[in-house]
Amino acid sequence: MTTEMTDRERWLHDLRNAVNTTGMALAVTKRLLAAGDTARAAFFLSDAETGCETCRVLLHSSADPSPQTPDGRVREE
Repeated sequence: MTTEMTDRERWLHDLRNAVNTTGMALAVTKRLLAAGDTARAAFFLSDAETGCETCRVLLHSSADPSPQTPDGRVREE
């Protein structure tokens, strides 16, 4: 049985994936910096930056299921 994701479910899945990827990249970066491996840390920091950008894009996308606008007002449906 195959179930199609709704736009909201896909958006949440993509956002969670980006947040998890960013968190993992930052955790690895922290350990690498503690070990003095700045070259590899920079690589993972770049991954974290990309994850943050993905989150920014998703949060500003039209698929955002949030009932609020960026200025805090409730969206009218």
